[in-house]
Amino acid sequence: MGLTSAPNAGAAGLGPSERVIVWDNLLERFERSETEIVLAHELAHLSRGHIAKKIAWLALLAIPIAFIAQRTTRSRGGLGDPAAVPLAVFVVTAMLLVALPLQNAFSQRLESEADWVALEQTRDPDATTSVFQGFVDRGLAAPDRSWWQELAIGTHPSIMRRIAMAEAWRERNPP
Repeated sequence: MGLTSAPNAGAAGLGPSERVIVWDNLLERFERSETEIVLAHELAHLSRGHIAKKIAWLALLAIPIAFIAQRTTRSRGGLGDPAAVPLAVFVVTAMLLVALPLQNAFSQRLESEADWVALEQTRDPDATTSVFQGFVDRGLAAPDRSWWQELAIGTHPSIMRRIAMAEAWRERNPP
């Protein structure tokens, strides 16, 4: 979670250090029902073990990346030779770039799950739609992305996909 003036919240930690962090501007700019949606979303990350799953995913990616870096630098003396470091950095960077669409798809899956769990807990599709529209109006988030932006930078589902999910939830759960 970086520096931003956009309203935001996040889940962090493992085990007894788990926390939900809420930016003050989220509390200032959004209605109580909208804030409850955001909190339910972040608590869903914790209850579903998403942080541990992300760590496991990154560890899973690290194994083939380290293997490829080791094999690639072998002709330059291997990873123990300082002369091979620039090549190793290049290989690791290239592999992370190649893996980015998979990383983003995994992240979007976890975010979608947290959105759904938040809706199941709050049962408030109107507030859900409102908070996502608020991210566009007050947080300067783009409402939709092209397919290549979704692959390259989409760690969360687009706002339009999230609103469509709230509408789908409403259809499955009539009042």
